[in-house]
Amino acid sequence: MNRRVLRPFFCLAGLILIVGLACATSAAQPTSTSVPTVPPPPTNTLEPTLTSTPAATPTPQGPPKFFTEDFNQVFSGDPPYWSHFLTSGSESKLEMKSDGKSFIVTMNEKQTYLYMIYNPTTYQNVSLDIKFDNRGRNTNNISLICDYSDDKGWYEFNLGSGGVWNILFFDQVTKYYQFLANGGSVNIHAGQVSNEYKATCQGNDLTLYINGVKTYNITDSTYALQEGKVGFSISSFDVLPIIVAVDSIQVSEP
Repeated sequence: MNRRVLRPFFCLAGLILIVGLACATSAAQPTSTSVPTVPPPPTNTLEPTLTSTPAATPTPQGPPKFFTEDFNQVFSGDPPYWSHFLTSGSESKLEMKSDGKSFIVTMNEKQTYLYMIYNPTTYQNVSLDIKFDNRGRNTNNISLICDYSDDKGWYEFNLGSGGVWNILFFDQVTKYYQFLANGGSVNIHAGQVSNEYKATCQGNDLTLYINGVKTYNITDSTYALQEGKVGFSISSFDVLPIIVAVDSIQVSEP
């Protein structure tokens, strides 16, 4: 074969081969694609829904109905939940405070009658127990009160430091005391000593205890209040000063 004839053929074949390789190489290159734009998160997205039930808020507890108050906080004036009034005497001559151990009442005026009332609740059947020290002169009265009402009156168990006691009804309408029973007891400790008095009001039955001894019981059908607040009273007479430290008050079911 004539070499002059083959050379153009090889040149043409080589050209075809180069073009084919170029096309193949071009086909093998990855095609560039545009990256999709991610939209920004919405600004008003909803909060996720809670699947668990939140804990219930506990209901606040009110003051107790039955309790023992031992005055272990320091304060001046009325104990918490209690209020006072005077039926005789002046506020300026009266001092009330707690030293963290006792509720101390000091009277510097004769014929001062102080009443302390527990306000949160009323009672149909109740026992009231008071423990106290006499730190002043031995001429005072300590009283326990049940079935107290502002418009009708109250029952009062009245004990003198000299050894006498009586059970009374105070009539709020007439403003007079009505005597239901009275007597004397050797169980009342005289002088600067401790005493414990207890009164039980159950229906129409009224019972007095002096230093753990059952002293008297009476059934009253005249007034028959049967429900009211409880409290206690401290009184001075003609010798001063009167200083009484109440160590505890217990209000309980009879």
